[in-house]
Amino acid sequence: MKRLIIICTTFCFGILLLLAGCSKNNLPNIDGSLKVVNGKTNLSVTATFTDSSDHDLFNGNVSSYIALYSTGDEEKYITRKSVTIQKETGAEPTETLKSNSVDFTGLTADTAYALKLVISAKGNQRVIATSNIKTINSGASAEDPIRIEDLDGLLNMNNGNDSYYILEKDIDLGGEKLTSIFNSSTYFKGVFNGNHHMISNFALESNQYNGLFGYMSNAVVENLTLSNVTYNANRSDTYLGALSGYAKNCTIRNVTIDGMKIEHSGQTTRMNYIGGLVGKAENSTIENCSVNNLNLKIDRAQLYVYAGGFIGENENTLITDCNVSGTIEATIAYTSNDNGCLFLGGFAGANCSNKGIKNSYSIVNIKVLEPSSVTSSGTKTHQVHVGGFAGSNFHDGAYYDNCAGVGELDVTVAYSTYVCIGGFAGSTFAKNKGEVEVNTSRMINCIYVPTGKGINVTLMKQAEPKEGETAPFTTQEAYISLTVGRYGNKTQQSMENVISYSRNIVVTNPHDNYKEIPSVVSTVITAFSQTIQNVIVRATA
Repeated sequence: MKRLIIICTTFCFGILLLLAGCSKNNLPNIDGSLKVVNGKTNLSVTATFTDSSDHDLFNGNVSSYIALYSTGDEEKYITRKSVTIQKETGAEPTETLKSNSVDFTGLTADTAYALKLVISAKGNQRVIATSNIKTINSGASAEDPIRIEDLDGLLNMNNGNDSYYILEKDIDLGGEKLTSIFNSSTYFKGVFNGNHHMISNFALESNQYNGLFGYMSNAVVENLTLSNVTYNANRSDTYLGALSGYAKNCTIRNVTIDGMKIEHSGQTTRMNYIGGLVGKAENSTIENCSVNNLNLKIDRAQLYVYAGGFIGENENTLITDCNVSGTIEATIAYTSNDNGCLFLGGFAGANCSNKGIKNSYSIVNIKVLEPSSVTSSGTKTHQVHVGGFAGSNFHDGAYYDNCAGVGELDVTVAYSTYVCIGGFAGSTFAKNKGEVEVNTSRMINCIYVPTGKGINVTLMKQAEPKEGETAPFTTQEAYISLTVGRYGNKTQQSMENVISYSRNIVVTNPHDNYKEIPSVVSTVITAFSQTIQNVIVRATA
């Protein structure tokens, strides 16, 4: 009897081994590996496969998933997620395949986990790769930051928006299209130290808040270079800058944008804030930052557009020792209700800060067009404020100290009814709801340095006299100057050594409602800082 039991047991065990062998042999020869980016409470996982000779994985004959286990005294299954193979429609099978990114969230920080890559077909399964990983406990301080080495690490920042980060090496994204890492609901409020490294060659997808870090609040970004950044979109309600679309209560220092190409077409219903570094900054500090080789093109500037080579709108932010170089081109279009404003400057579209812009300069050629396809009898209420350094200064107390705008201004405004153009600033005034000017702008040691053709403006042509009248008429009001196009109440403003380096201005169609505001022309620059003096000398050499 005992002998019979032993024989039966041996037979059954052999059958089990045979079944196991059959199960394993029924699965094709597929190998794989796992790449894991670990966060505090999440794991982001991608799989790479070496497919079978019959391309079973590619053709869908075999499926795959990644299983998550806790480790410790005993391994315990937690959950699993299916894997989708990345392949284009109609693509030919390849030996090497990659999966989509699979995210496991809600994990515990500083905890060990196991990941298993499994293939499955006809009820048979096999583990082809295993990875033991631990969620991080770093990022709590500058002394223990989260270290970023690749795109996955950058994208994973969205799972720790209040942490400390450091960039460990240059990252070339090879033309990757990126959706901004942060937005208004999950904004960045941590610290990012670029460690004097570069992130290069990427395109920004269209979003409300566009930039590497789309929306920042109470954040610090420093020691970083972004190179060869592009953006091309048609949308409204846009905050756009290479670094950030919107920065509130932030500190940005030692950041360089080297090559920024923007092609933006606005819509009719919302605001647009566009700058090379930041779209709009509020209650922040920006210091020692540069935007080089800017190419900004706005195909439809309509409703309210705040566009500057460095920043779209500066609201109560201190900007020091910053600069921008490049070109800006804008084409004006009208809204359905025939109104809107364009605030366009080489450095800032609009400055609304009594903290000031200091020791900064722009070397930017500006071109503004109104296409002949715009049909208008001159009744449009569109306003245009263009300046070599700033488009306009409004709200109470806009402030500049030791700033220079260098370049050409070529502006055609044949239909807009209110035009303010200045070599340094388009206008320095504002009105409250009661239409009373309240601006107390301050400008100290500010200069426009004409290059090329200097200021070249084409205004609205005067119409033929109305019936019963002898004088021609125009509905356009225009203020043009080598320094500031339109002042508000001068008794409320402080202007000290605001000059143009030379007189280089041409106005076509100078109608009866056009006024050239007097400016001081001087080549005496000893009152300026050494930085600004050097810029002037190079521009006039």
